[in-house]
Amino acid sequence: MIEQSISVSREKFTVKDVKNDDNTMVAASNRMTLPLPHEDSLLREDFVIRGKFMHEVARMGALMIRNYHRLGPFMNRTEKFDWDDAFFKLQGSYERAYVDDDWICIYNKGKIVYQNGKHHPFFDIIEKCDFKNTGEYDFSVAMAEEAFGAAGRNVQIKHESKLALVAHAFQDKVRCGVIDRNLTRTRTFNFSVEKREDDEKAKTPEASPCVHHASSFLEGLHHCFKVGLFNIQLKRGQVEKNSDAHEQQKKSLKIIRELNTEINAFNNSYTVKYRPEMPDFDITIKEVEQKLLSE
Repeated sequence: MIEQSISVSREKFTVKDVKNDDNTMVAASNRMTLPLPHEDSLLREDFVIRGKFMHEVARMGALMIRNYHRLGPFMNRTEKFDWDDAFFKLQGSYERAYVDDDWICIYNKGKIVYQNGKHHPFFDIIEKCDFKNTGEYDFSVAMAEEAFGAAGRNVQIKHESKLALVAHAFQDKVRCGVIDRNLTRTRTFNFSVEKREDDEKAKTPEASPCVHHASSFLEGLHHCFKVGLFNIQLKRGQVEKNSDAHEQQKKSLKIIRELNTEINAFNNSYTVKYRPEMPDFDITIKEVEQKLLSE
């Protein structure tokens, strides 16, 4: 198996007009850097995936890794990859039903390869600058400021970035680290995935299913917060049973149950070691409730 490293960060750009403090825009997204080297040749493609939700960005990356290793580079195929179908299959059912402003955007060499939904156009500027800087991402902000200046607008850009997911695939194992942040706490955990020694037919782990596994935790923890928040709002009389909010809470609970089944199946397919321990969604909901009650 080819060695591979990917990362996902939560980002926020604040673009402030130097001459007008009131003219400030904020652009926030989750950003995955996705290098795709091919084990059978010297070919390599590099993509950037941005999106509204961390778990959808991670799942798109996992899907692209699997497809690339099976069929090779995306950009010069005779039969074009069906991006719309890929996003429809990985998009969360909750987001499809309740989130009107969900979006995802994929870049290659600073240009948009695929987009679904409406993203902030500032990201297009940053990705063009990043490609011109040959991977020196920190310099992209300064270049973007120069681009605005050339267009007659003097701005200062503040960039905030927090790592959320890292994955390293080695010859015989995959290691992932997840940093989940919400309004109540920051949770960090790692897991390593190796082949099961007690099963002769067991597969050596690859990056794609392990990144998808990490996305299941990210989505589950996201819904745990939603469920815990609803429970407290219901207790305080801020929402009612059988309301639209209640329907969304029930949808979140259903997703959490489905993710638990998916996570357990993965744990049974490989030797998976967690540090500290694997997040427990039921306990997480209680933690969210306790935190909100104490505020």
